[in-house]
Amino acid sequence: MIKLQNVSKYYKTSKSIGLGLRKINLEFVKDEFVVITGESGSGKSTLLNVISGLDNYEEGEMYLFGEETSHFTVDDWEKYRSLNIGYVSQNNNIIESYTVLQNILVSLELQDYPKKNRKTRALELIKMVGLEKRIHHRAGKLSGGEKQRTVIARALAKDAPVIVCDEPTGNLDSETGKSIIDLIKSLSKDKLIILVTHNYEEVKDAATRRIRLRDGEVIEDQEIEQKPKTKDFKKNIIDRKIPFSTLFNSALRTLFATPKRLFFILTLQTIIIGIFVFIYAYLMLSSNLLVGELASENDSSHIIEIINRDESKITDYSYFEDNELIRSIVEYETTYYAYSAIGKIDEFNPSGSYALGEINMNDSTVLNEEDIVEGSLPKENEIILSVLSMELFDFEIGDEVSLLRVYTKSTRSVGDVYTISGTTLRGNNQSIYFHPSVFSDKDLALNGLITLVGKSIKYYYVKNDPLSPNPNPEIKYDVMASGKFIFDDTLEDWEIVIPSHIWPAMNISVTHLSIDIGSYYGKSYIFDDIDLENITKSREYTNNIYLSETYRDVLLDYYFGDDFVPNKIVLNVHDFVDGKNLAETLNQEDYRVYYAVAALDTREAIMTQNQFSIISYIVIIIVGSLLYTIFGVVLKNINLAKKKDFAILRSIGANRTFLAKQVVLEQVFGGIIAFSLVILIIFILERFSYSVSNTMKSVSFYQYIILFVISILLSLQISLRFNRQIFNFSVVSSLNENEEEAK
Repeated sequence: MIKLQNVSKYYKTSKSIGLGLRKINLEFVKDEFVVITGESGSGKSTLLNVISGLDNYEEGEMYLFGEETSHFTVDDWEKYRSLNIGYVSQNNNIIESYTVLQNILVSLELQDYPKKNRKTRALELIKMVGLEKRIHHRAGKLSGGEKQRTVIARALAKDAPVIVCDEPTGNLDSETGKSIIDLIKSLSKDKLIILVTHNYEEVKDAATRRIRLRDGEVIEDQEIEQKPKTKDFKKNIIDRKIPFSTLFNSALRTLFATPKRLFFILTLQTIIIGIFVFIYAYLMLSSNLLVGELASENDSSHIIEIINRDESKITDYSYFEDNELIRSIVEYETTYYAYSAIGKIDEFNPSGSYALGEINMNDSTVLNEEDIVEGSLPKENEIILSVLSMELFDFEIGDEVSLLRVYTKSTRSVGDVYTISGTTLRGNNQSIYFHPSVFSDKDLALNGLITLVGKSIKYYYVKNDPLSPNPNPEIKYDVMASGKFIFDDTLEDWEIVIPSHIWPAMNISVTHLSIDIGSYYGKSYIFDDIDLENITKSREYTNNIYLSETYRDVLLDYYFGDDFVPNKIVLNVHDFVDGKNLAETLNQEDYRVYYAVAALDTREAIMTQNQFSIISYIVIIIVGSLLYTIFGVVLKNINLAKKKDFAILRSIGANRTFLAKQVVLEQVFGGIIAFSLVILIIFILERFSYSVSNTMKSVSFYQYIILFVISILLSLQISLRFNRQIFNFSVVSSLNENEEEAK
């Protein structure tokens, strides 16, 4: 039962107070088809809105199923509407971005109708109102009559005991209007129908009771068809809690219901997120200038050199072997200096000995599969070059190249041949990545060592003086012009080839030679008393000094014999982010840690990495707030367009809490999609742009997570502002405002 006792309603404006209803006393019971008529402004719609809980009242009391309502809160009214009122309006209050089926389903979802039966029930209702051929049509494409039929089906989906209709035929032609009234009449069994109309003749055949209003007062209450009145008209009392799955589905449906709007919002949000992600990445890359030394001349971002602080040999690797950041450990660290240049093998240069450019050696363990642009990771006797190197030297995958141990144009210094297996965006135009077996090659390690240490040939002599020969001349020594030592496997054992132009003058008698290999971590070697019979002079006009491989074998055994224990080792990591993290966590008390990107052992940083990270996050939050403020201004009008949709949802049973959560969830979904698009764009750009790849690798996975959380929190501010704006108005105010805007 619904009973109004001396109910009055006033409309307040800034200038005046208007009368809506005055001292209304009415009672409604089940099985009635009540028609409310009157002139425009007589209070018909106001009375209907008060009965349906869409609007409040100021005086009197309204009883709903025997319960007073003057103390009802907004939540109480929403609960009442949700359980007991089916609402049909003259303005086709339908969500036009939804299909006919979706408009019906949303009502069933809000009632927590059994999920497995929802679609079947919706299709039954659609068939009942004669819209079988319009099931998947957008509501915005329907005619006025079809929209009204959809609204009626939606109202029936609630199976509410009360159906209120506010001029349901007001905007329809007479034929369509009659069919709508007949439809409402056919569905009125065991329900209370309250219908407002300005054309009583159109509905008189269906009416069981007529109420006329004038100036907010009841001037006639006529019972047209007497029916036994029942007092067992009970409200629905089951408090349905809307599950999260319904909220989830509703948010997704609303988000994708307007593709053009979604595309615009996602594009804008993707641009904004992309801007502050790239700003953050640039800040992280720039942090090297503040918290460490940036390596600009070589690609050393993945190389960390370790030496015991007491400069003793490193015998225990267990401290390093269990660290997940370390890709490989190189004992023969001098191998990194074994090759000095790269040569191209082709028909014009079959030996490949003509150097094209200097190189930096790198261990391919620092590369991931994702770092490879083309080709594959190298196997033995294969290398990977940076894209910059490939372009600079005009190489292609599969080309054979020569790696030169000493830079020279001499055909006697043929390089080692490797095949290019792939390319990478890592490194610079001197970067070459070798199979890890290269860095355990003692022969290459010796070549690197010879490159690093000082080398000299001393000659011992007596000075010839034909005018005053000395029977016991003094033996003196001097250093021969320094040159490059090249091991030559074509020479005889202990043979040495020295260019004539660096041999001592004619008036000097050389007695013997010695070769001094300079000290490396306190260890040096001297070949003393070299017999002149082993010396061959050449006419080659270079400073290259060729040694037979006998000398190499002696040095190999001396420096890298079976008892070899390194003084220095190299730890290889994936990139400089891992490098800095590793360098900061290593035991600085026991080891000297040399890292070209962040030389923690050799300089005092302006600030720590953690301090810089905090500052970076603050900057990002400020920048993000500004960007999202702009985003919020742009979205303001777009979101307000949804105001009518939310008012409609509230009129059919959705409460403010549900809709507020839906707004938040939509924003979260949009943020997730936009952030995912940014990650995808970055992934693609990294494949084709070295600068992007070099910048973005400074952002770790957990930093992406933090940026994602920041972006979501900033976007939620927009949804919260929207919620405050839209839910400060009653359902009637929101609907009326949209009607005025539509006019």
